[in-house]
Amino acid sequence: MRGRFPLPEENQVGHDHVIVLTNSSWQTHFGGSENVIGQTLFCDKEPFTIIGILPPNFEALDLGSFDVWAPLSVDPDQTLGRHAKNRRVYARMKDNVSFEAVQSEMTAIAGRLAEAYPAENGGWIIKINSLQREEVGDLRTSVLLFMGAVAMVLLIACINVSNLFLARVMARRKELAIRVALGAGRFQVVRQLLIESVLLTVAGGAAGLLLAVWLKDLFIAVSPTAVSHAEQIKIDGTVLGFTFVLSVVTGILSGLIPGLRSSAVNLVSELKDAPGILPGGSALRLRSVLVVSQVALAVTLLIGAGLLGQTLIRLLKHDPGFKTENLVTASLFPPVDKYKKSQQVISLYEQIGEDVKTIPGVQSVSYVSAGPQFGGFEPTDVLPEGAAAGAGDYPQAVYFNVSQNYFATMGIPLLRGRDFSSSDNSSSPPVAIINQMMAQRFWPDQDPLGKRLKLVREDSVVEIVGVVGDIERYGLSENVQPELYYPYSQRPRWSTFFVVRTNTPAGTFREALQSRLAKIDSEIQLSRTTSMDNHIRSSLKRPRFNLLLVAIFATTALLLAAVGLYGVMSLDWPRLPHAAFVRRAPEKRSGRSSMAKVSNVPRPVYGHGLVFICTGSQQGFAASGENRWAW
Repeated sequence: MRGRFPLPEENQVGHDHVIVLTNSSWQTHFGGSENVIGQTLFCDKEPFTIIGILPPNFEALDLGSFDVWAPLSVDPDQTLGRHAKNRRVYARMKDNVSFEAVQSEMTAIAGRLAEAYPAENGGWIIKINSLQREEVGDLRTSVLLFMGAVAMVLLIACINVSNLFLARVMARRKELAIRVALGAGRFQVVRQLLIESVLLTVAGGAAGLLLAVWLKDLFIAVSPTAVSHAEQIKIDGTVLGFTFVLSVVTGILSGLIPGLRSSAVNLVSELKDAPGILPGGSALRLRSVLVVSQVALAVTLLIGAGLLGQTLIRLLKHDPGFKTENLVTASLFPPVDKYKKSQQVISLYEQIGEDVKTIPGVQSVSYVSAGPQFGGFEPTDVLPEGAAAGAGDYPQAVYFNVSQNYFATMGIPLLRGRDFSSSDNSSSPPVAIINQMMAQRFWPDQDPLGKRLKLVREDSVVEIVGVVGDIERYGLSENVQPELYYPYSQRPRWSTFFVVRTNTPAGTFREALQSRLAKIDSEIQLSRTTSMDNHIRSSLKRPRFNLLLVAIFATTALLLAAVGLYGVMSLDWPRLPHAAFVRRAPEKRSGRSSMAKVSNVPRPVYGHGLVFICTGSQQGFAASGENRWAW
C-alpha cells in the first residue's frame, strides 16, 4: 500500500535487514504515521529499516497472523542447507498452462535434484497443489454438508409453499373456471398462478436477505478460526443477484405443480353446484405426497444433526493419551543476545523450572519444544542401525525436545524402560525415547530398549532407553505418528513451552509466572498462556460449529414441515354450494315419504364423503321402493 517490497539483492545475508509492516502493526505500533517509511525498527535488538506497508485486506494465507515480513535470508535455518525442507513455495502459473503440465515439470526438476544430490534429495518428490484447495481443502466436507442442509431446507420450503398454494388454489377452482369460460387459456391461468407464487417468494427472499444482514455479524462471531476468510463475508451485489434469482426459481418450483394441476378445470362440473367441487383422489394423493416428503426431509436433517452430536460427544469423551485436567501451557522467548550458548539456555530453563515449582498450587513443571495441541513439530529422517534403505528413501519421525519429568507432568504412560535423568547431559552418550507406534513400526516383535537409531541428517546415532504411550496431536482422532523424544539437556531449544500441572486458573498462573520471570530476566517474553482444556476445545471448534449449523437447519426444517402440515390440515374449506337431500322414512299413519333438505353441509378436510345417520324403520325405506341417497 505504501513504500516498496524487498529487492532481489536485499535477500542476501548482510543486506537483508529490511522489513515490510502489516497494516495492523502500522496502526498499532506507529499510529498510522505517514512518515514511517525509512524508520528503524529493532527486532531481537537488531535494526531493521521499514521499507513498505501492506494493505488492510492482506492475509498471510493459512500461515497465521504476523506483524512484520522480512527477507527469507534472515532465517537461521538457511544454514541447514538442503536438509531443510520446511519451506512453502508459492508460484503463479502462466496463462493457458495446465495444472498437469506444471506438475510434470516439477517432477522432472525433482528427478534432476535427486540425481545431483542423492544424499539430500534422493527419494524426494515435488508435489504442487492449487491455492484454493490448500486454503479450503479441509473445509470442503463442511461446506458441502452446509450446502446440502441448506438445499434440503429450501426444498422443504418449496414443498411447503407448494402444498399450501395447492390447497389455496383448490378453493379458487370456481374462479379459475370462470376465467377459462371467459376465454383464458391454460397457459394464461398457469402464468397468473406462477406470478402470484413468484411475488410471494420474492417477498420472502427480501425478508431473508434483511435477516441475513442482521445475522451476518453473529455468524462471524461464532465461526471458529478454522473457517477461513469468515470476516470477509459481506452482502454485495453478487449476493443480491443470487438471492433474487433463487427467489424467482423457488417461486416457479413452488407454483408450477399447483398451477398445472389447477389449470385443467372441468367447466361443466365447476360452474354448476355439482359435486365436482370436491377435490379428486389425484389431488389428495399429490398433497399427501408433498406432506410426507417435507416431513421425511426434516427427519433426515434431524438424524444428521443427531449423528453429528453423537460424534461430538465421543470426541469429548475421547482419550487423547494424556491427562488434560489442571494442565497449563506457556510459551517463553528469552533474548537471543543474552542466551546464545546451549548451556546458557539449559541453565536458564532449569532456573525458571525450579522457581515455578514454588508458585502456590503447582504440582509439577516441565518444558518441551512442542506439545499436543500446541506448538509445531518437525520431522527428521531416521533409520534403525543396520537396516538398509533405498537411495535417500528414509522413514521419518517427528521429534521433540523434553525436560525431565515431562511424561509424568503430561500424564503420558511410560510403557517400557526409563525416563530421562540428570545424567543424560551433553557429556553422556545421546539417548532418546520413542512412542509405541515407532517401536511397533521399526522393531516389531522385538524389544526396542538398547537399540540404536541413526539420525540421517546429522549422521549420528541415539540409543533407545524408553517407550511411552501414543498421544494425539492437532485435533482429536488424528492418526498417530512415529515420535522421537530427545532430552532437553542434550538438545536445548531457544524458544520453548512450559507445561505445568497446577490447581490455579490459567489467568492467575500467568500473573504469577510473569512476576517470577521479571525477577529472573525482565526481557523474557511470555505468550500463549492457556489451559490444555482450552487447546482441546479449540480443536473441537469446527465439529461443534458444524453441529450448531446443522441443528439450526434441522430445527428450521422441522418447524417448516410442522407449520405446513398444520396449515393444510386446518384449512377452512368452503361449504358445499348445493344442498344434500335425504329421503325420510314413510310415516306410519299416512304411509307417505318425503325429502328433507339439508343445506350448507360442512365440507370435510379431505372430502371423501358425508355420513348421514337416519332414524326410522328399515321396512319403511324398503317399502317406499326408493332408498337411494340423493346428492
